[in-house]
Amino acid sequence: MTGIKVFRDSFVDKVVWKSRLFSLTIGAAATTAAVSVLGNARVGQINVAIPNWTNTVSTTLTIVDSDAFTVYTSNAMTQNTSHHIVDMQNQILIYGSTTWTFTLSGVPGGAGGNLTFNAYFL
Repeated sequence: MTGIKVFRDSFVDKVVWKSRLFSLTIGAAATTAAVSVLGNARVGQINVAIPNWTNTVSTTLTIVDSDAFTVYTSNAMTQNTSHHIVDMQNQILIYGSTTWTFTLSGVPGGAGGNLTFNAYFL
């Protein structure tokens, strides 16, 4: 086989995931909170910790790219729990500036709270 080189597939051994932790403060009367994420990457996992709101509300995450296309929408997430909402088989491709918006199904009441999420990028 002249001219053909075979390389050992060592890509899997060298994959480096980077994570970034975000914290969003949501007021008692607010129903959305958003953050801009800049970069070109694959999102392999997102873990979300939703506080125990005073009112019973669910939360949805939507990721919109710089061309205003929705690239991801999560299922509704319940309060007072942690959610693993994206797995390795369903990676999300992002490029440039994306807006990550958490939308509540109603007002959280009380003093609001802090929603935190950790995104893992490749």
